[in-house]
Amino acid sequence: MRLASVNDGKFKTAFGNDIDIEPGSKIAVLNATFETIFSNISIGDLNNQVDFISDADLYNDQVGGNTAELPNRQYSGSLGVTQFFRDVNLALNTTLGYKISTVAGGAKEDNSVFSEFQMQYEDNLAEFPEPLIPPVIRYTYNNIVSAFGPTFSMAYPQGSRNSPMLVDGGPGVAYFNYTGSGTPTDAQRFSNQIERTAGQLAAEGTEFRAEPAEGVVMSSGSGLWMCRIGNFVDNGSALQDNGFGFGLSEDLFNVAVEDDIPVAKKYAEVRFNRLLETFKFTSRAGSTATEKDSNILPQRVVAAQPITDHDIMWIRVGRNQRTDQATANDPTYGKYCIQAGVWQDMGSNAVEHIFFSDELDGADLQYEKLHPYFFMNGAPGEIMADAMAFTPSTFHLMDVGGKTEPDWTPYNPDDIPPTGFTQIGTNNYQILDILKNGSGTAYPLSVIGQIVPQNRNDRFNNRTFTTSLIMHRDVWKYLGYGDQFTSMIGYDIIDQKIGDDNLEYRNMIEWVGESGPNLDDDDNFIVESLTLPVDSYDASEQSYGNEDKGGSRPGFDVTAQRLGRRKNIICTIPATDLDGMVNYEASTPQFIDLRNKSTLNERNLEFRILDKNFNNIQTGTNKSILTILLSGPGER
Repeated sequence: MRLASVNDGKFKTAFGNDIDIEPGSKIAVLNATFETIFSNISIGDLNNQVDFISDADLYNDQVGGNTAELPNRQYSGSLGVTQFFRDVNLALNTTLGYKISTVAGGAKEDNSVFSEFQMQYEDNLAEFPEPLIPPVIRYTYNNIVSAFGPTFSMAYPQGSRNSPMLVDGGPGVAYFNYTGSGTPTDAQRFSNQIERTAGQLAAEGTEFRAEPAEGVVMSSGSGLWMCRIGNFVDNGSALQDNGFGFGLSEDLFNVAVEDDIPVAKKYAEVRFNRLLETFKFTSRAGSTATEKDSNILPQRVVAAQPITDHDIMWIRVGRNQRTDQATANDPTYGKYCIQAGVWQDMGSNAVEHIFFSDELDGADLQYEKLHPYFFMNGAPGEIMADAMAFTPSTFHLMDVGGKTEPDWTPYNPDDIPPTGFTQIGTNNYQILDILKNGSGTAYPLSVIGQIVPQNRNDRFNNRTFTTSLIMHRDVWKYLGYGDQFTSMIGYDIIDQKIGDDNLEYRNMIEWVGESGPNLDDDDNFIVESLTLPVDSYDASEQSYGNEDKGGSRPGFDVTAQRLGRRKNIICTIPATDLDGMVNYEASTPQFIDLRNKSTLNERNLEFRILDKNFNNIQTGTNKSILTILLSGPGER
């Protein structure tokens, strides 16, 4: 019987006459020709989880909130490797987010807030990057820095030395007066106060703005861009010219500084105008997007109210871990997202308002970088912004500027300050810490500090943390990390110490592979009868479950022997699938007994070709051919 199929190796036939198959008959495969779309790795519910524990010494049994999932799909060939690297990068960064609960000392449940992962490529800045061979997974703590000038030291001496993240766009005359420069007071060091320079008039739009310095983009993991409304005086104009705003854009460099930023180039933006007007925002909806109304009114923005109680606007990326507990109707909960909103002191409690939550697809921050910008509409004396904090991507700064640039390099406490560079700064984690814990009478305890994301202030202070990265052995192997894993349940842990002096930058670690991605191009295909009972058996799995699927399943006895079951296997085809074509010809067909005790009168016959794990194959556009031989009792 010569059969043909264009349906992924499934052969269904209907003959005009019955085929009589006598007891004692046998069946064999003479030849098979088919074109496969070969899957080097198949991700499903049994191997798709990625877990990261950023401080295994303290949170060794931590569960929930740090688990992400790879998409359930098949990957094949070099293009599949590129897509797989992208998906793994997204899953890794999805494990990083803003956790809600706290532990002793004020640390968040997870030490991964304000950090990022990056899969390494031959050229990380290339438009179509090629994965680095052998593979390297990097993880780092990111700094929170002042956007307009160096971040200054207060209580915590460790941190970063940085030049401005934002460059004043004023041609000849600066647009902004940054009072955190020079020899500031502690109040100025904390608040990073920004106003328009003297003599300037109020204006609508984004013309009077600061744009990112070279290499400055948002963290591609857990990142924050926040700014507080330090003081507001109503100018009475009834126009949109009284406040300020900030945002992220994919492309600012083709927009003249004297022009407004087109809405299409605004990936995320939040804006305050005046006390009795609601906050406005722009999300990533694209060229048809318009500025939208948040329906949230400002609460505390004037000098008569304690400054630590003032409203804080923010934009963040990372895992969506909403603090308002309104997760039931949020389809982006637990996803890798960009969000924007405001933190407000409501008297007895703090409230986090989320204006929007958009899921990111992984390419957005790994390949399409998001650049910060800031603009101010109000004239001097009408508006003041302060408490700026921004988390630049350490990896992108390294890619663009190199590790030796002293004006941004994350600070190693053992470093000797470079010649001519005297200001060694701290991370602006201190801003968040003061909001939570207070700092004397000038900066008392803030109610907003209840919900502002926190992190361990000591993680840059000569501390060593054990991190645990957990992925399925299929994933590790496919990436090129060898076949040394022994876990019977399929998931393997690789620990690394962050804080050791094992890299040039001590607050970064690497998981380095052994070889290139495992592009196995051979398989063992199975030809199975769906209608005729065949006297064949399979003992390839330890647990079959309820369906014909391979792979291990939780809960089975790992000490058990391989299990056997009867399967209607006619033939197995070892094949090397270099170009997708499989051409099999049996030199001596091997006949298998049929299990019919009486004559079968068959008109409809079904066969299928499966992979070695009893999964369906994908075939190309070419027709698949299968030739089946039947022999009667005593015939060969």
